[in-house]
Amino acid sequence: MTAQRDTPHRGEDGFGVIEIVVAMFLIGLLAIFVLPLVMLAMQTSAKSASIGTATDIVNAELTEIRAAATSCSTLAPFRTSAPAAVTDDRGVGYQAVRTIGACPTAYPGSVTITVSVLSEGDTISTATTRVLLARA
Repeated sequence: MTAQRDTPHRGEDGFGVIEIVVAMFLIGLLAIFVLPLVMLAMQTSAKSASIGTATDIVNAELTEIRAAATSCSTLAPFRTSAPAAVTDDRGVGYQAVRTIGACPTAYPGSVTITVSVLSEGDTISTATTRVLLARA
């Protein structure tokens, strides 16, 4: 009688090359569709941070003017001096620009003040308010 030898069976254990290639292809397709969304989210986040910083600068400028402006003469320093440039943590520079209207002819009266913040030549945020002046 002949004895049958048990040879190790080479089955289909583990992943084959085809499965790995298909998995890599599917991951590549997923990356093609997901990466543009991630890039858009990053751009939107950066723009939102810029708008938030610019709005904070506008509010700070208007608050400073409102606190100091009791008369037309107290507005003079704000007309002649330019606000300091601001750079945020990301290295983006901002420059505030003030526009102060003419003093009223009768008192008490109000004056219009506009503050805009520019970054890289683009206006990011603008606000206009009226400030009550008690005297000239």
